[in-house]
Amino acid sequence: MSDSPVKRSRGRPLDPQRSQLIAEAAWKLLARAGYDALTFDAIAREVGCNRAAIYRRFKSKSELVSTVLRETALSLMPDVDAAKPAREALIDLVKIGVAYLSGERGSAMLNVAAVAHSSPELAHVIEAHLGAIAPFYTVQLLRLNPAAHDETVQFAIDTLLSGIVYHQGFRRVQLSDARITALVDLVIAMLEKDLPGKSMPTVA
Repeated sequence: MSDSPVKRSRGRPLDPQRSQLIAEAAWKLLARAGYDALTFDAIAREVGCNRAAIYRRFKSKSELVSTVLRETALSLMPDVDAAKPAREALIDLVKIGVAYLSGERGSAMLNVAAVAHSSPELAHVIEAHLGAIAPFYTVQLLRLNPAAHDETVQFAIDTLLSGIVYHQGFRRVQLSDARITALVDLVIAMLEKDLPGKSMPTVA
């Protein structure tokens, strides 16, 4: 059955506990069956509610995924301590990323990313999600080297995020604190080489 956009009617306030159950069901289905199998009917069966309860919250499947990604990230994001050294702040951010992709969520994110290549709507969801996460890393990286080139900062962010996704989603191996620290230190060392007056080496 199609999950095409529909007009939602007004009603009683949404139950936050049911919203949480819907998010958990979405992650589970994405991990085990993939994006194509993520239907409102399947979520309703998993949660034990009717399909209308899903449509009250989301007008489309892509909106559901976008909301689930955002709300999960927000639930894990701590208050930022501006006085904390940048290295420690980066370690904390990577630990949040590890927690975000723990369990089935790592596989779910890989399944979503795979479909995004052929779905412009889903690709926009992923791009917007990454765009909301990246500034947290950018702030700390620029504290370490304010003169770093934009390309270097972006590459550093990509290196950290891809490292998390690879281990948590692809290899399904929980990154230890020691490995997280090593990953952050590797990126910091790379960032420190991008000094004023020096150009990054080109790759043939």
